[in-house]
Amino acid sequence: MVTQHTQGTANRTDTATGTVRGSRFRWAAAAGVLGASAVLAMSVLSSCSDGDGTGSGGADVSDTAGTTASTGAGAPDNAGGQETAPGGDATAPTTGGDGSRCTTDGLDITLGQSQGAAGSLLVDVDFTNSSPGHCTLDGFPGVVLVDDTGSPVGAPAVREDNVPGSPVDLAPGDSATAAVKISRAENYDDQACGPTPTSGLQVIVPEETATTVLDFTGGDGGLGDVTGCSADAVELLSVQPLTAGA
Repeated sequence: MVTQHTQGTANRTDTATGTVRGSRFRWAAAAGVLGASAVLAMSVLSSCSDGDGTGSGGADVSDTAGTTASTGAGAPDNAGGQETAPGGDATAPTTGGDGSRCTTDGLDITLGQSQGAAGSLLVDVDFTNSSPGHCTLDGFPGVVLVDDTGSPVGAPAVREDNVPGSPVDLAPGDSATAAVKISRAENYDDQACGPTPTSGLQVIVPEETATTVLDFTGGDGGLGDVTGCSADAVELLSVQPLTAGA
């Protein structure tokens, strides 16, 4: 902006000077017509006019430059306002929850509703926020069958990635649910499956490593003993992403 204003002032000075030079040319032409004595007189007058003209021209330029400087003085204020806006956008807070992740020790994990289906069992695993503040659950819990000693049996649950899910923000006392499907071991050849009695589920909260064992005798209605497959090649379990509510 400063450079542009300086150039504008320089252009005005050239224009004013051009006006003075044109005046000198007209006085010289008149001197040629009037003769030597007139030339001398006109030269004196020209000198006086030259000073006045220059003074007048200089005054015009000074006034114009003063106006330009005044305009330029306002420009940084506007530019400063424009520069402030991007700064504000960059520091604006993001939307969403407080960003804290639910942890195992801040959740009450239980078996929820269960029901039989064609060739499988369906059971909900509920996660209730028992902490004093908000937290977020996102994704799939880890789930695997366990025997009566709490040892894992067979392959862990396969994630049902085709089922949509999104982060769940839990206020204290709120719950989220993950649906687990357990295919019946009887659907598989005994040699391929390796039927093994199981008594519950081992559950791992998303992004956690601590395990929680849930007994099949708990929950709504209870499932009792469930036969699993010891062979890892047989995937009896699948799990859906966490959703709000329980």
